[in-house]
Amino acid sequence: MESEAQHIGFFRNLFTLTEIIGILCVSLTGVWIGYFRKGFAWRSNPSVEFNWHPFFMVLGLVFLYANGALVYRGFRSERKKKLKVIHMSIHLGAFFFSVLGLVAVFDSHNLADKPIPNMYSLHSWMGLSVVILFACQ
Repeated sequence: MESEAQHIGFFRNLFTLTEIIGILCVSLTGVWIGYFRKGFAWRSNPSVEFNWHPFFMVLGLVFLYANGALVYRGFRSERKKKLKVIHMSIHLGAFFFSVLGLVAVFDSHNLADKPIPNMYSLHSWMGLSVVILFACQ
């Protein structure tokens, strides 16, 4: 039979691996946008402003959201009140970056030389629904 210490060690290793993969995912998204999609800009260049959208969505709805969900499991020895504050803070960060990602995509559509219609695809409707439902949660 395996001991509880072995289970904890396995979980710690798996948790560390998922953190590394998450950081790698955010980093590679930034590298992809910086190198292959001509970098980042805000309202000064609406065609490049769109590039913030995938970066902020990966950061908020993939990395931070997952970390917020794992706080209770990864840090069982901490006080519950402290974990609740950490959980809330990480989820607020995830929501903040998700909203910034939405601002970036709407700005890039509205400020383009030839404005692009908003909410024209299933992706846009599903994405907005996800952020709204996340806010409701």
